[in-house]
Amino acid sequence: MTIFVAYIRNVMKRFLIIAVAALMGLVSCTKESQLIGSWQLESTTIVNEGVEMTISAEEAGVDEVFIFKPDGKIEHIVNGKSDGDAMYTVSGKTLTLIFEDDGAILFEYSVKGRTLTLIGDIEGVKVTMNFKKI
Repeated sequence: MTIFVAYIRNVMKRFLIIAVAALMGLVSCTKESQLIGSWQLESTTIVNEGVEMTISAEEAGVDEVFIFKPDGKIEHIVNGKSDGDAMYTVSGKTLTLIFEDDGAILFEYSVKGRTLTLIGDIEGVKVTMNFKKI
């Protein structure tokens, strides 16, 4: 009976290790896959020299959409015109957008429900952009 109990414990340990590893893999994939799809800019907040200003995309007259593709490409569309494809990478809470002409821009990002928030520093100005999934 003791050998049987030891065998069952060994099998259960292996099962738990595999289950935890699989769950961690799913969680890491899910985080990045939350970005896949089309996101329309709702508002932008800029903090420059201590002055904070928030403006909606509608107030600014800007229709801006990011389309995140599963292959690591992102299409940027402004007022119905595509800027072409760029690349993106995700590492933890950091989203890096890589544009051919402008280099890389790093953002801290979060996805909550159907809202994507990007926070970054663009040319010394703190920028927070809020997008809705479309």
